[in-house]
Amino acid sequence: MVKNRVAQIVFQTVYCSLAIIALISSLGFFDKEFNGEFYIWYTNLSNYICIVIMFICLYFTIKQTKNREDGFVTFSPSFTFCAMIMILVTLLIYNTLLVGDKTASDYFLNIGNLLMHLILPIMFVLHWVLFYEHNKTKWFYPLLSVVMPLIYVILVFIRAAILKGMDVTLYPYFFINLEVLGWGGVIIWVTILLVVFVVLSYIIYLLDNINNIKLKIKNKQSKKEQLNKNANQTTTSNKIDSFKTEIENNNENANKENSNFEDVEIAINKTNSYNDIVSKSSDDKKVSSKKVNNQKSKNKKVDETINKNNLSANKNIKKETAKPKKNNGNKKTPKR
Repeated sequence: MVKNRVAQIVFQTVYCSLAIIALISSLGFFDKEFNGEFYIWYTNLSNYICIVIMFICLYFTIKQTKNREDGFVTFSPSFTFCAMIMILVTLLIYNTLLVGDKTASDYFLNIGNLLMHLILPIMFVLHWVLFYEHNKTKWFYPLLSVVMPLIYVILVFIRAAILKGMDVTLYPYFFINLEVLGWGGVIIWVTILLVVFVVLSYIIYLLDNINNIKLKIKNKQSKKEQLNKNANQTTTSNKIDSFKTEIENNNENANKENSNFEDVEIAINKTNSYNDIVSKSSDDKKVSSKKVNNQKSKNKKVDETINKNNLSANKNIKKETAKPKKNNGNKKTPKR
């Protein structure tokens, strides 16, 4: 795109010069008859709007040149975009639907017709393409482009209602002629033209933002790839963490099992010790019981010996007692 102010001034000056000729022609100067209906033709109105925009752009471009500043044309990008769509539709509709009743001489030798329907529309579109910064068009600009055409249709109907019955042109174009098409036909045509406006506007919008769209697609792909990469890394990391956790759990379980084995071993050792103690105690009891029995046996033998001795002594006493006593004279034995 061209940022050079001199190139912009040259282009804008040429356009404005031709625009002045077109304005004079639209008023009927070259036909030597004033055209009192110049304001009802969409071609004229769309060109008038573009001409006003171009004169404003020329003023600001000259002002910025004095400041020795190069750059893009910056006057109202949204309004300029809508005006560019309007004049582009003028170019297309006139040269496809309305030019059929004109001969080549009528078309190319009529300076006003040539300027308003071909040269100036192409130059305005080129001005937007060459000197405005692109990749800046907003998504809602195409929707705004239908506002001025709708206002134009409404004004035509209001004017026709006011001037009905007078010897004037009520409907400048066949596709908005209520008397011929009726409301149904007019609504169909207006809807078709509005769709053309919107579709054409969005085509221009897409072409204008093609670099941004490519960049967004690229960024989305990069983000998607990065997300996939991060997801793979996360999955790998999760697998590693899971593996580590599994190893730690296995080690912990192994430690628990070792601890359990140690506890079992300790319990077994304690049980063995207890069994040894019990066994020893049992042995001691057996020994003690045996000693007691031996002592009892000894005591029994002692008792038996004592009893035998006592029996023997008793027998001896009885024997001694049973022997007859000798009488020593007649002495009586004193009583005790």
